[in-house]
Amino acid sequence: MPQKFRTFIALEIPGEVKQAVCEVQARFKGTGFPFRWVNPKAMHLTLRFLGDVLQSDIDGIVRVMEQCAAGFTPMTFSAKGFGAFPSFSKARVFWTGLAGDTANLGKMASCLASGLEPLGFEDEKKRFSAHITLGRAKGTINPQALLQAVDQVGIFETQTFTVDCITLFKSDLRPAGAVYTALARASFGHTG
Repeated sequence: MPQKFRTFIALEIPGEVKQAVCEVQARFKGTGFPFRWVNPKAMHLTLRFLGDVLQSDIDGIVRVMEQCAAGFTPMTFSAKGFGAFPSFSKARVFWTGLAGDTANLGKMASCLASGLEPLGFEDEKKRFSAHITLGRAKGTINPQALLQAVDQVGIFETQTFTVDCITLFKSDLRPAGAVYTALARASFGHTG
């Protein structure tokens, strides 16, 4: 039977930014919300979830990544603010957003979607929203209490960071949480 990998394409988050996100995440953990909190070491910014792919499809995916990445120069961001999907009133995913070159990041996500479609990956039909997941609900979340907790934390923004590549990750689901392994990276073009 051919080997399959659960995969996604993402931006890697530098350690110092993960640390800042981890510190603010800890403040929410202390409130007792029924979230399954993301391990800070595993934090990333997903551009495209691919699901299970065959080993034989990896080269084609990497070619699309390289073609898209070559059309962009390094991008600068900061993690900023908080949000929830689908909304605070029905929070299933709690996240911090991104400020900075988000328009170019959206174009990158569109490039990947267009390039991957001929390889059999259907367009997700949902608008790309740049975010770093902090936690996923494992029960009902009280929306007023969550908004109150967000207000108590106040303004949140990390230092800026620059990314110059996208990464194809393999995700191994384990009882203690997913373990992510980089399979390939595609560097951005470095000309202005």
